[in-house]
Amino acid sequence: MAKPNEREMTKMRNIKIKYKLPVFVMILAVIPLLIVSMIAMRLNSRSALGSSMELLKNQAEASVRFLGDFYGRQADGLIYASNLQMYVDYLTALENPGENEQAEAMEMLRRNIEDIQRVAISTDNRIDQIMLLDRQGTVAASPDQALVGTKLKDLESFDAAMKGQSGSYEVVREKLKEPMLLMGQPVKNSIGQVLGVIVRRIDLKELREYVENLRIGKNGTLFVLDGKGEPVAYGKEGLLTQIKQNQSLIAFSKKVSEKAVPVDETSFEYSVGSETLEAFARTENTTGWAVVAAMPQSEIYEYSLMVNHITLWVALAAGMLALIVGLVFAHGITAPLSELTENLNAIADGKMNYASICKGRDELAEVCSAANLMSHKL
Repeated sequence: MAKPNEREMTKMRNIKIKYKLPVFVMILAVIPLLIVSMIAMRLNSRSALGSSMELLKNQAEASVRFLGDFYGRQADGLIYASNLQMYVDYLTALENPGENEQAEAMEMLRRNIEDIQRVAISTDNRIDQIMLLDRQGTVAASPDQALVGTKLKDLESFDAAMKGQSGSYEVVREKLKEPMLLMGQPVKNSIGQVLGVIVRRIDLKELREYVENLRIGKNGTLFVLDGKGEPVAYGKEGLLTQIKQNQSLIAFSKKVSEKAVPVDETSFEYSVGSETLEAFARTENTTGWAVVAAMPQSEIYEYSLMVNHITLWVALAAGMLALIVGLVFAHGITAPLSELTENLNAIADGKMNYASICKGRDELAEVCSAANLMSHKL
């Protein structure tokens, strides 16, 4: 196979320069732009995550304040000073039953207590039931006559109140469609002895409605776990199943029950199917309940992904523009060189009447003029 002569080699070199130069220009233009674009996209994604986590944090903190206020209002309203002596008198009389006259007075006292309880229930729709329990946990007075005389067993709120703890609480679920809050307050005599406990059963409907009506972005959600890590309020259908079955949420619920969640703040991720959610949790100091606000990553990064795609397309468009500019620039260099090469090759073949048309005042025009001068002198 014949080797290419010098003229063919020159043409091959010109062809290579014609394509090398645009690529070189494109590389010089695109690589810095791509680096800057990648940094901008990374910062944009971090900013989106930071903004969303701040939103989740604010929602969790606001919900914790609501939860604290909800508990505080119920704890403050457990027992009124004006009614305290009536409770003390009745419980004292129960422990020291007397003659028929005293029995009639006790009956009247019990009816007065139940009237007070009925008024409290009618004026506060959050109260589902009120009961006065004696030392043994037997219902001594209640608007619900079916409860009077029954003994309530295994109530943590009653046990805590009998030890003198004010505002003791627990969440009860048995035989109830929705969990309710049971709160107990000790009834003490003048020397500080606990004679019994006034117990309120609080409907958590207000808390559930607050959670259900709360909006976090488009697809965010919020739920509340009690001190045992059990859900008491959750915003969306199917969320209860997620809390019960998702391993990450089960692990977090266990931390809540073990009082191992930091009081100030904590963040974590959990997955539901193919969707990953970012979550932020806060605990309420008094109750130890946890509020968790969560948002899907697809929503968090939705806007930033759109911006990143635009940035990437701008970088690619700039690369194509650089390539086109490079081709035009290369053609402006290689075209005169190709013409000059052909003329020099003709002179080398003895054709002295060839002359190149020199355009411009740049270095190529000077080379062209020098070639024409050489041809003229030869």
